[in-house]
Amino acid sequence: MRITTQMMQASAKRAGISLGGTSLLNYINSGSTQTTQGALLNALNTKQHSTVSKTQSAGYEKLEKNADALSESLKTFLTEGEESIFQKAGEDKELLMDAVKQMVEDYNATVKSLKNTSNPLNDFYKEMMQEAGVESEADLAAIGITQKEDATFALDEEKLKNADVDTIKKALDGNGTFTSKIAFIASRISDNAKANMESYSSQYGADGYSYVANSSRYDFWG
Repeated sequence: MRITTQMMQASAKRAGISLGGTSLLNYINSGSTQTTQGALLNALNTKQHSTVSKTQSAGYEKLEKNADALSESLKTFLTEGEESIFQKAGEDKELLMDAVKQMVEDYNATVKSLKNTSNPLNDFYKEMMQEAGVESEADLAAIGITQKEDATFALDEEKLKNADVDTIKKALDGNGTFTSKIAFIASRISDNAKANMESYSSQYGADGYSYVANSSRYDFWG
């Protein structure tokens, strides 16, 4: 079907585009089919690359935030001396329970983000986290934390509530293997996620379009 001037003008009007003449129309009607298709394919490929880059960047940004949140949760259990949460738990066990719940929540969010940004290194990090959980399986189970098939944790809050402070300390303080290992892994995950996010965000489209300079336009990626 031949594209008419009226058809182009109607489409342009609906899209809010001013043609300012018929040069575009003449180009479409007179150009070879192969050239037109090639131009369209290039445009679609560029758009697809842009979309993938923005999606990947958003995924790594979320992973970095989740890993940082997990690091902060773990610091709660690694702090020693008078500021130790295990010291404070003698007067307020509820504070300790809330910290455990938050750690489990941040742990699960990080594992899910690793799965959503799957690559060999992130898969390796997830496997390391899973192995750390297996190594401390008995101690974690004693306070109501069990590992599910997808590597996330399930928390039995009633069992946590009935566990004494010493049992929770044995599972989560810095002398055990779990908290120290996960804290180290979380820091590596965050660093790697940041590097990947910056790599994707700094890429340019074929027309020199900077994703970093225009990132505020894509907040909908979340």
